[in-house]
Amino acid sequence: NSLLLRDMDLLQALAKDGLVHVYLSLTTSDESLRRMMEPRTATYAKKLAAIAALSEAGVPVGVMCAPIIPSLNDHEIPHVLADTAAQGALDAHYTFLRLDPSNSELMRTWLHDNLPDRAQKVWEAVSDQYRTLPTQANPRGEKKANHPSTGIYAVARQLFAIAKKKHFSGRHMPALNVSAFRRHQKRLF
Repeated sequence: NSLLLRDMDLLQALAKDGLVHVYLSLTTSDESLRRMMEPRTATYAKKLAAIAALSEAGVPVGVMCAPIIPSLNDHEIPHVLADTAAQGALDAHYTFLRLDPSNSELMRTWLHDNLPDRAQKVWEAVSDQYRTLPTQANPRGEKKANHPSTGIYAVARQLFAIAKKKHFSGRHMPALNVSAFRRHQKRLF
């Protein structure tokens, strides 16, 4: 979040010694969607300003497109990567929304309450990675979970790869100075 700028002096000192990388997550550039999904986080504009401030201060900064939710914010990937690269981000990664039994019903309810016009489409895309299908390679027809590299997930991965190549080519985070870290591990047994 943009509140990390309060620690700019510490981040700069750590960066001078090669001891820090900072990553900010950006979910969406659509402010109305951001307010629904993450009401207590900084705006997209504030996060971009934080990236610019960190970059200008010499603090290595990257971006996490997270979570990517197919049929909801996946189309924003190129725009987010272009904006963050323009502000000085050196690296970009992504994470797809992951559901499990403890949060899937919460997500489904949230979709229907907040985005009733798109709820079913988004839910089908999100839950697609958890469906099971018989595999051709398995003659007994045992079930195998779909891998998120299929269908809409593959498209999002390709979209990210193309945008990253376009906007982050030649950029990389500097190596961390791991020689400055000391291990203090106590024996458990």
